[in-house]
Amino acid sequence: MLPLRHLRSGLKSFPLALLFLPVALHAQAPAAQPPTGCAAMLEKWKAVATVPLPEWRVHSYEGLPNGAAADVDDSAWESVKMWTWPNTSSGTSWFRQSVVVPSTILGYDVRNAPLRFRVNVDSEYPVYMSVYVNGMVRAQGYDLEPLLLTGIAEPGQKIVIAVKADAPAAKVRLTTAQLEIGAAPGRPDVRMLLESCATAEMLNAVVTEGKEQRAQQIEATRNVIDWAALNRNDQRAFDESVRRAQEKLEPLRNWLQSFSIRAVGNAHIDMAWLWPWTETVEVTRNTFASVLNLMQEYPDFTFTHGSPANYA
Repeated sequence: MLPLRHLRSGLKSFPLALLFLPVALHAQAPAAQPPTGCAAMLEKWKAVATVPLPEWRVHSYEGLPNGAAADVDDSAWESVKMWTWPNTSSGTSWFRQSVVVPSTILGYDVRNAPLRFRVNVDSEYPVYMSVYVNGMVRAQGYDLEPLLLTGIAEPGQKIVIAVKADAPAAKVRLTTAQLEIGAAPGRPDVRMLLESCATAEMLNAVVTEGKEQRAQQIEATRNVIDWAALNRNDQRAFDESVRRAQEKLEPLRNWLQSFSIRAVGNAHIDMAWLWPWTETVEVTRNTFASVLNLMQEYPDFTFTHGSPANYA
C-alpha cells in the first residue's frame, strides 16, 4: 500500500466535471475497447494540451551542487530518456531540460495560456525532489502537484527546468515529465468540457431513467465541436464551437451534480521493517504532515491511524 503522501489530492469542486468517476468507471471497462464519443475526444485534446518531455540531461549531485543554475553548461551531461535513471541507481542527481514555448500545438494557439510542469518518479521508496525554474527553486516534496511555470505563456520564451532528485538505494524510474497547457483568459476550457461530457456518457450508460434524452444532448455536444477549425488555425471558430458545446451540455449540470464521490486514502507505515527506527520516525512525520495539510485545505477531510506509537 502506498503511503498517504503518495496520494494526489483531487477533492476540489468543479462546475461539471466529476474527475474521479471517469477513472473508476473506465477501470471496469474492457481494456481492449478503444475510447469512443467524448472519451475519444478527451484523448484527442490531451494530445493537443500535453507536451511530453522524454529526454533529459542528467548529472550526479556530487561535485555539482549548483546544477540548477540557469547558465550551467549541460552539453556534456549524460542523456537519458523516460523510464530510465542515471548509471548510478542511488544518490542525488540533477535532471535538466530547456523548453522553448511554441506558438501553437497541433493548431491550438497557446499564447497567454497557463503552462504547468508535471514530473513523477517511480521507486520502491520515496524520492524527494526539488524543482527549479530558471535557477529558482519553485517546488519541493515527494509527490509534487503540477507546477505552474507561467500564467501567461509567450511563444519563443525559454524556460530552464532543473530537478534535483534524491533517490534511495532502490530501482528508480522517471515515469512522467510533461508540460500541460491550460485555457487562456477569455477562452473556453476544452478539457473541462470534455471531462464533463465523458462523465455524462459513463453515467448515462448505467442510469436508465431519462437515458434517451440525455444521450441526444450528449451527442449534440460532441457534434458541435469544430475540430477542423484547428487544422486551419481558426481559433475564433474553434472557441465558438466549444462554447456552443458547453451550452448543449448545460442542461445536464444539475443531473451530474446529483452524484457524489467518497475518496479514501490509506497510510501504511511499517514500524521497523528492513529499515532503522529513524526512518520510521521520518516516514511518520512526513505522512502526518501531509495529512495536516490536507485537513487545512479540505475541512471535511478526516484521518485516523491505528498505532498509538505513531501518534506519540
